[in-house]
Amino acid sequence: MPDQPLARRRPASAAPLLSGCGGYAELRCRTNYSFLEGASHPDELVNRAAELGLAALAITDRNSLAAVVRAHVAAKDAGLKLLIGAEITPADALPVVLLAIDRSGYANLSQLITRGRRRAAKGECHLTVDDVSHYSDGLIACVPLPARQQTATTKQLHAYRECFNNRCFGLLELHHGPNDGLRLDRMLAVARDVGIPVAASNDVHYHIPARKPLQDVLTAIRHGCTVAELGQRRFTNAERCLKSATQMQRLFGTIPAAVARTVEIADRCQFSLDELRYEYPEELCPAGTTPIEHLKHLAWQGATKRYPDGIPRQVGDLVNHELALIEELHYEAYFLTVYDLVKFARGRGILCQGRGSAANS
Repeated sequence: MPDQPLARRRPASAAPLLSGCGGYAELRCRTNYSFLEGASHPDELVNRAAELGLAALAITDRNSLAAVVRAHVAAKDAGLKLLIGAEITPADALPVVLLAIDRSGYANLSQLITRGRRRAAKGECHLTVDDVSHYSDGLIACVPLPARQQTATTKQLHAYRECFNNRCFGLLELHHGPNDGLRLDRMLAVARDVGIPVAASNDVHYHIPARKPLQDVLTAIRHGCTVAELGQRRFTNAERCLKSATQMQRLFGTIPAAVARTVEIADRCQFSLDELRYEYPEELCPAGTTPIEHLKHLAWQGATKRYPDGIPRQVGDLVNHELALIEELHYEAYFLTVYDLVKFARGRGILCQGRGSAANS
């Protein structure tokens, strides 16, 4: 679709038009891992964001982090900054997009989603605003703003602001509708009443407008009807695609600070999946000993049991060589894990065998 300026009246509350507000980062984006909602694969969205020159892209599937690994791989190839997040839908509050600032934030987001999934039937997630508050550290909250001021929603927004403080933002979303000017005025009024800064977003459901028909089909399947029967449950146009900074600056021409703030928010999010490493349980070894010390103890204990009349020199040299290599590669926790599994199985008469030469050793 061609770029279109916001052909609406300038809201009285908006700041004057400023030139050169900078880049744009999309903060709310569903992939096809939001079942029957998103109509594009993670790599398609990432590659399109890179083509458009976006400062960053947030992958925020509904109550899920399922797409972030594929998006991470694609973002590294494309040279695009990826924000890790999810859109959480509490039963007693407005939906909120949560973005990980650092590793602790990612851990909290993961635990929050796990809590919600374990409470609900498969494929569902049940959370409350209290749950969000409990796991709020290390996270930025971006709340899509309603276009109407209601006591209930205003109270919910106040709860988010009190929980996240200066990490809480309201998302403004316009899609070339018939009343964009009025809608923007109302969203800004809600944000002012709550006292939170605003940022622009496009509520992305697909990477290019051509995916709109597919998204309609997905919506119809979700509602159990035909596309023709969707009515107001379908999007009125194909505007929920990724947009360039120029397109977003035109769309929010009366409030350019909302576009610029997306980059500020993206700059605060420094977490990358590259930071993650598998962490073995700490209880693998007795208190006061390190994993390599415990492994050496078990290895020599086993060798003594295998050779009660004395450990042959060749065997002793081999054990020392293997232990030194394991210590150099930091694999001791892996071997202790295998030992723990085998010990558990043998203690209950369960047949077991390791997979691969390392486990079998």
